[in-house]
Amino acid sequence: MSTEINTTSLSFVGTQEEQGVKLIFTPSKRKKTKKINIGIEGIFNLSSANYVRESILPAIYEFETIDISLKNIQQIDLSALQLLHYMQQLTIENQKQISFDAELSTEDRSLLFNAGLKQLITKATLTDK
Repeated sequence: MSTEINTTSLSFVGTQEEQGVKLIFTPSKRKKTKKINIGIEGIFNLSSANYVRESILPAIYEFETIDISLKNIQQIDLSALQLLHYMQQLTIENQKQISFDAELSTEDRSLLFNAGLKQLITKATLTDK
């Protein structure tokens, strides 16, 4: 059984790092599956939100299913959460699927809940011991 490689998604392979935030793009290698996993690590706040938006938006238009994982987040603020909400609304408008998994501290999780965006995260894990 051979697997067809999706060559159009190869432009999304790899790691990008700028403004304290690291983005890790891992598209599905199967041609029939238009899915990508995107990891966000580091400082995800107002100063890096525009960079994250500009980097991820092309993937939202290219793929049908987008899984975003927030791991090793050192700092997150409301502008980052608003960006995630915007991406969720954009995928709904374009009839695509998006999910967010997050490893968050208690403080960051409180920010999410207080902002009224707790339904945004599909799966949340506390990083506090």
